[in-house]
Amino acid sequence: PGLGAGAAARACAAAAAFAVEAAGHCCEDAIQILGGIGMTWECPAHRLFKRALWLACQPLVTSALNDVALMAAAVL
Repeated sequence: PGLGAGAAARACAAAAAFAVEAAGHCCEDAIQILGGIGMTWECPAHRLFKRALWLACQPLVTSALNDVALMAAAVL
């Protein structure tokens, strides 16, 4: 009953990979919106955006995204 250790680890890695991608999109939108009203430096969106970009380049995240793409291709 439940997921095995390998499946649970893959699910956690996939969730982390998608969270990093979502963080980047959210920060991009925040910078765009706050820049339009002249408040970008009062908000930590730039720092968070740089962190999201850095995390997206990490080998664990990129391999997790590749694994998810392979699993999706296998289902289709």
